[in-house]
This record gives sequence, C-alpha cells and structure tokens, in this order.
Amino acid sequence: MNNLSSLFYLIVSTEDHRLLVKGGIGTYLGLLYQAFQQNRPNVHMIWLTESPTNRFISVREGNCRILYIPKPNLILKIEHAAEKIVKLVTSNPHNKLIIEAPDWEGILSNLYSHVHNTNVLKITRLHSILELTKQLHPTFSAEEQLQIQREHKELIYSDILSAPTNYVYNFTRNLIKEIASIPVCIIPNFINNHFEDTSLISRKKACAFYNQHIKNHKINEKDTNIFVIGSLEYRKGTDLAIKIAKKIISKNKNVHFYFFGHYEINGNSLTLNQKYSLKALNAMISKQYSSNIHICGYFNYGDLKFIYSACDTFLFTYRHDNFPGALIEACLSGKNIVYLFRGGCPEIMCMNEQYLGIPFDGHTDTEIVENGVYAVQKSLSEPNVHIAQGIKDKYKLSDILQQMENTYVFKQ
Repeated sequence: MNNLSSLFYLIVSTEDHRLLVKGGIGTYLGLLYQAFQQNRPNVHMIWLTESPTNRFISVREGNCRILYIPKPNLILKIEHAAEKIVKLVTSNPHNKLIIEAPDWEGILSNLYSHVHNTNVLKITRLHSILELTKQLHPTFSAEEQLQIQREHKELIYSDILSAPTNYVYNFTRNLIKEIASIPVCIIPNFINNHFEDTSLISRKKACAFYNQHIKNHKINEKDTNIFVIGSLEYRKGTDLAIKIAKKIISKNKNVHFYFFGHYEINGNSLTLNQKYSLKALNAMISKQYSSNIHICGYFNYGDLKFIYSACDTFLFTYRHDNFPGALIEACLSGKNIVYLFRGGCPEIMCMNEQYLGIPFDGHTDTEIVENGVYAVQKSLSEPNVHIAQGIKDKYKLSDILQQMENTYVFKQ
C-alpha cells in the first residue's frame, strides 16, 4: 500500500447478497454496494456475506471485492473475516475504513466492542432488532436471547447509528437507553431502480407473466385485482388485510386479493419473525371467500416488477415496519397505494407536508378494517395522484449518497 490516504468501505450482512433476492435490509446494503461500485470508483469496496454454497468464494470486480462465507457458524466466521480485514487495512496508518452492518443479528458485536481505532468508523444501520419484530409476542427462546444480546452490544459500541426513519430509531432508543448518547443520522433507504419502469409493462403482459409462474391461482386482467406485498405475519397485518378483503368481496365478487410473501412451511418459521401457516391462513379466509383471496406465497423478488401492472391497487396493512421497500416499489408502479398509517410508512409517504397515496388508521382492529375498506374503495374510484414521480423526487440516489458522505466522515 502506498502512503496516500485510501478509503475502504466494508459492508457486512448475512441476509441476501448483491443479487437482492428478498428486499429489506439485505437489498438496501446490496444497493449501497452497487451504488458505490458504480459512482465512487475511488473507494475500495468489500462486500462480506453468506455463501450460496458450502465453500468460501472470493470475487474481484474492479476496485471491489466480494467475500462469500459458508455455513456453519456463519456469524462467527463473518466476524472473524471482518476482523482480519480491519487488521489488514489499518496496518497502513494512512488508510481509512468505514464498516456498515445491520443491527439485525448483531453480526459484528464483538468486533465493534474491541476496535477503537480512530481510522475505523463503525456504523450500525438500524433495521428491526428482535424486540421490534416480536414486540407483541415478547417470549424469547435461548437462541433469541443471545441474538438480543449481540444486537444491543453492536449498537452500544457503534460510532454512528444510521436509521432509515425516526420511527425505528425512537423505538430502539426507548428500548436501549445507552444509545441515546451515540450520534444518529436519519437517512432513507435507496430506491431499487429495477422497479422504475414497472408502469411500462402492459396489464396483459403482467397477467401472462403471473399465470406463467403461479399455476394454482390464475389472474384475470378483466377483474379488479388488489395486491398485498409482504411476509404473511401479524407484524405485517396480514389478518387485517384478509378482513378488509372479505368485506369488499362480500359486496363485489369481481374483486380479487393476491397475497405475495413467505408463510410458515412445515411448522418452521422461515426467519425469527413468526409467519402464519397456510392452514391458519385458510382458516382466516374460509371457503366462502377462497375463490377471491389468493395466497400466492413468495414471488421471486427480481421478478415482482413484471406483475405489478396486473393490479389496480396495492394494500399495505403493516402494523409496524421500519422502512418497507415494498411500499416504495409499489409506488413506482404508478398504481394507487392504500396503507395503514403506522411504523415508518407515514415518513416514507410524506411529501411537502402532504401524504402520498391513501392512508388509513383506527384505534381498534375493527376501526382499522372499516377504514381500510373505505380507503380501498376510494382508491378504486379515484385516479392516482402522481405517486411515482413524488417518490422518485424524494429518494434520488444521488441525494442519498451525498447525505451519507456528508455524515460518514472522519473527525480530524
């Protein structure tokens, strides 16, 4: 290494990889890697994540390197690899290193607690600590207790907390009082540009693509189709969406609801966020509505854009979510958006002190459902009010990158 100052940027996450397979925090970090790779060639990028095979894989892409770490003991191995990178980079005192990792799982808790080098900036990107995802079901297994300890430790030893919304930061701060003294910045997630041309896909093509990939639940372009995107769980308000759907269908049999997202399979939750089982979902729906409410399961994230034009309205009933990328991606389709006014959604949808889309809320589940029915019906009778352009203006990649660079700096 030479004597000139060099900036290294290490991104660490067990969830997803640069192909953006699920959305959420993994997609944000993958997009961050791609953005720096394309727009900041002077930064040495390192992407550290889970291997798709049982082997360690190292890939170089110009000034960037991707390290894929195999299971088992993934978190331990990732932290060990990150520690080696820190030692290698900081062996030259002219090098600067920024590390960014999510709070989810507390992957770098031990590394953050013992690295106190002024040339290393430790950033935790707030997403959804376990107490947030399970706040209404606060019973934790031994494994989950260990995860909570790691998450707290990583947060407490961070140099900066980076949050996509005030909602997720305030919730986390109320749980972990020690982080109140740590500098925080509110910087939104990126737009996934993959969804920006969704509106150019015709309804006919979108329906055909859907029917080609999902055999059990056909879609008709002449029906009124409402899409519900997100894991099928209590936190995402799946039960609320089903109740709203039943009330609307009881008045109009030409309306169909399509639910896209993971549900529980073989009795095992796909993540530590508890999903509904297919049996439980069918019990909520009942046979009377089963021909109009379609549980489609997980649809490949990279293919979602190809079906968005098949719907008339998107419905989001998230009880609490920090910064749902699915909401932004739906907005880019140019369709109407109906959403529960909770979690990070109000911050996402606020534009010049006005709210995009059609929000609704209520003091009880009964009120929420009634108001949700009214909001969906309103969305079907009123045209979209330029949601897509508003979202593009608010979440420009160049603006967010500039926010990061203004905040993620070393104090001389």
